[in-house]
Amino acid sequence: QRLLDVMQGASVAPSLRYGNWRGKLAAGTFTEGATWTTSAQVAEYVVFEGEVDGVGIPTTVIDGSASAETAGLYFGEGPSRVSVKNIQSNNFRANSVASGFVFANKGIAKVLTHNVHATNNLWAGVNADAVGQLLMTGGTLTANTNYNLRVRGGVAISIGYNGHLAGGRVTLSNNPTAVQVRDGCTGHFDYVDIINCNTGVWTTNVSRVTLNECTLTNLNVGIDAGQGSTFTYTATTFDSVNTRYSMSGNASNDTDAVGQALEYDDFFNRYSTGLKAWSPTLQPVA
Repeated sequence: QRLLDVMQGASVAPSLRYGNWRGKLAAGTFTEGATWTTSAQVAEYVVFEGEVDGVGIPTTVIDGSASAETAGLYFGEGPSRVSVKNIQSNNFRANSVASGFVFANKGIAKVLTHNVHATNNLWAGVNADAVGQLLMTGGTLTANTNYNLRVRGGVAISIGYNGHLAGGRVTLSNNPTAVQVRDGCTGHFDYVDIINCNTGVWTTNVSRVTLNECTLTNLNVGIDAGQGSTFTYTATTFDSVNTRYSMSGNASNDTDAVGQALEYDDFFNRYSTGLKAWSPTLQPVA
């Protein structure tokens, strides 16, 4: 917390908009989370970076087992550009929205995570709420109780950003819902591996996702779309997935709670719900 307090303090914060600022966290285990609470306009990313071992696993660990904090790292209102790299955040469960990493509110225009890891957090491994953009490269979010990744409120997403490079693929695994995309969010999952979850991608409330070069393995439902949301995928594999795509709450006949059909729109090359398709030939999902 001391590092964040210094950087958002009155003596430093006005200077953040100039130059490059980086906070280094040593290897080891920290037993409390840290919070950023002030607005800060910056030209370049403000970077918070930990250490890794010989195979790239972060050795900078924030452990919330005995913490009352909401997250290992919580950024509310700022900085306007923030990057988190090579940090684990685990076991934050003190309240119903406790998460590994939280990026919240419209004071944050752009978030870049690089090789972040999170496990056994109650709400989400990474929770991005009403920020401008979330880019995620590398890292593993696994066994978080509700969601490994959750984005809400008009966030533009690129998950697996630069995933074609070594260490760039993102893994989401071993929980009920790997990712929830809701409330007007839109963007890409590129080079993402989703493994051993009940639902892979849940997109809802007028959101849209595109999956490219992803793998979905050992899932009950691959993609669950509802409430005016759309999705498409290319070069993506489904292995041991009981239902590739369905509607929220009614996977058997591909309709959601208000009877919107999940149909293929060949003009836009996507499956959609709740939107009038442009194509004269619509095919119900087989």
